[in-house]
Amino acid sequence: MGFLQKKAKDVPVTMPEIHKRSAVYLASQCECTPVVLGGRLLTVTFDRPVVGWNRGLAILVHEMVTRELVARVPWDHGLGCAIVVDGTLRVFGSIDWESRNSVATAALTLDFKLGPTEVVLEAVEGQTIFNTSVAPCPGGYVMAYEVREKGLVDFSIRFAKSKDLLHWEKVGTVFEPTTYAACPSIRYCGGWYYFIYLRHFKPRYISWIARTADFETFDVFHGNAKHPATTAFLSSRCCESWEGINNSDVDLVEHGGMTFIVYCDGDQQTWMNVRTAVYMGTMGQLFKEFWP
Repeated sequence: MGFLQKKAKDVPVTMPEIHKRSAVYLASQCECTPVVLGGRLLTVTFDRPVVGWNRGLAILVHEMVTRELVARVPWDHGLGCAIVVDGTLRVFGSIDWESRNSVATAALTLDFKLGPTEVVLEAVEGQTIFNTSVAPCPGGYVMAYEVREKGLVDFSIRFAKSKDLLHWEKVGTVFEPTTYAACPSIRYCGGWYYFIYLRHFKPRYISWIARTADFETFDVFHGNAKHPATTAFLSSRCCESWEGINNSDVDLVEHGGMTFIVYCDGDQQTWMNVRTAVYMGTMGQLFKEFWP
């Protein structure tokens, strides 16, 4: 994209209406999803070592405001996401990140006991699945999943739909097959599927935003009358002294008329933390910041 220049002054910055909290939320953690369960604002984190591991360790559930650990549930899947459906917390994750693998899901009871783990999406030959994101949409649910795949640049994003969270049908085409596009987070709002994803803007990793109505054509944010083209969803520029070079693995939830955001900092190699931010408005209002 021509508007992404290498000059420092043109390195994208976080949209001003997203307010970051300077303190670390969870140290040495990464993939995390904020959810509202029984009126409680919680985070669901997929515990794993930073490097040198091909599976997860456990699901960590925290009260988002106090950071109190509510539950630690052993689970060997990672790079995960969570969704609340009819009062039930359901998690998705992958495993074996150096080979052809799959996405699995499991449900947690209200006292955070883990039910059976079921494989719901298989990688095709020559494909490995990494991060996933699942959200409700008309007629059921949508999944965005990150792949390493022969013929595509590492990494790219594919999509699937389901009516019951267990049986998934792949839909549409791949997003950004020739460009680094990683760890998506997808939401449906007002006729559009919005997804936040990671771009590599050397040396930084910056979270960008795009949308689609049909998973065949994609509208990537290129700026508008309010926000210039160098406005990212999240960027470590201007705070690299405490965020490193990375703002990745974004996830978000709406609660009480505000949008709560979690993301990761780090160097993409040896260290990472979960941090939090807030947008003082609904998710629909947040997306309209990019597409008025």
